[in-house]
Amino acid sequence: MSGDGGIVVTGASGFIGSHVLPQLKAAFPERLITPLGGPSSKAYRGVDLSDPASLRAALDGVQFDAVIHLAAQSSVAGAINAPELVWRANAVGAMTVASVVSDLSPHATVIHAGSAECYGESFLPGHPLDESACLKPSNPYARSKVAAELALTDILPANAQLVLLRLFNHTGAGQDERFVVPSFAAQVARVEKGEQAIIEVGDLTAERDFGHVADAAAAIVEVLKASENLPRVSTFNVCTEVARPVDDVLEVLLSAAKHPVAVKVDPARMRPSSIAVAAGSSAALRAATSWVPTRSFEETILEVLDYWRKAV
Repeated sequence: MSGDGGIVVTGASGFIGSHVLPQLKAAFPERLITPLGGPSSKAYRGVDLSDPASLRAALDGVQFDAVIHLAAQSSVAGAINAPELVWRANAVGAMTVASVVSDLSPHATVIHAGSAECYGESFLPGHPLDESACLKPSNPYARSKVAAELALTDILPANAQLVLLRLFNHTGAGQDERFVVPSFAAQVARVEKGEQAIIEVGDLTAERDFGHVADAAAAIVEVLKASENLPRVSTFNVCTEVARPVDDVLEVLLSAAKHPVAVKVDPARMRPSSIAVAAGSSAALRAATSWVPTRSFEETILEVLDYWRKAV
């Protein structure tokens, strides 16, 4: 279990990684943090997690007792279009982490940033799910994340500690347009600048739990702080416990727009999904740590709009 050794962060150059790193440095100023990026990363040492030798080389001489595994392909739509790539990134990547950690630091704490997509069809009844809900993944991304959880559970040694986090939707400044909140916000910003006439949207009725990425990052940090008191394997949902229709995102953006914005439903954006409501309980996480979400829904959405007003 983790103590005062180094902390390795995979996927450090990604969206959530950019929020986790500064919070880790603030929470653990005395611990060496080793950030690792993807193969093409320019900010940090690049690692190909489909190749154990690549990760071993990156960790050569590094003393660590905690790993925060963020590296993943995170787009559901992208996974549907390229399932083999997402399985290599998510499932094979987790196998690599488990194997290398087992050899180099078998007592380490490993925190895996997983997804609420793992619950899949268990969401169908519409009530909030806790961590005991059955995993019924319904797309390649979700299946690859379930496989990652199972690989870490099976491959890490008995004296390692594993924390499986299932993150619900999170957004914030810097998230790219593959995701619904930045997709809408970027379009509103372009309409304001006269670069497009209308914004195109998909299904507005699906209800999802939208949190702030900084709160998701804080959950990871709080779990690491509390890890000494956790069992060998623990699982936590990370969510605000409020599921809202996607239309609420659009309404906040339209209300903040500098002039009226026309909206058109684009059939190409109507990603098939039988999950009307994806709601969760974060009671277990709140009981085990001091974590609570601190950013409001409206604040979160407006932050994304402000980012895109400057970016487009």
